[in-house]
Amino acid sequence: MENLKSLYIIGILFFINFNCNGINLDSLENKKIINHLTVFYRSYIHENVKMPTNDYKINLIKKKYCTNKLLQKIELDDLDFDPLVNAQDYDLEWLKTLTIKEIITKKNTFSVSYIDNFSKKRIFLSVTVINESGSYKISFVKY
Repeated sequence: MENLKSLYIIGILFFINFNCNGINLDSLENKKIINHLTVFYRSYIHENVKMPTNDYKINLIKKKYCTNKLLQKIELDDLDFDPLVNAQDYDLEWLKTLTIKEIITKKNTFSVSYIDNFSKKRIFLSVTVINESGSYKISFVKY
């Protein structure tokens, strides 16, 4: 009976130890990326709603959080909207509904969404992030 009790306790301790140490490193990295994207979108939207806008500060934010290749592509595409938010104008109200989630089926890709107060629709973007020289950067945006 004493041996059975000891085996039972060892089994429970093994189970607890396995679950506590079985941390998913990808999950931790994705949480860091989501936090990084949240900081980007909050600062980017805040800076863009200011009147007059400070293009220098906006460009600094983009350079910090986006790859050069993405920024060059955006510039070459000569769009009449900002693909980083899929809109022409900016609204601080977006931050109240800003949601960033991992897209499980695509590595390093995240869904960014917010509710546009004008259309009353949720706007979705798919954002791919890479680690460039130790810093997470947006490398692709699908809008």
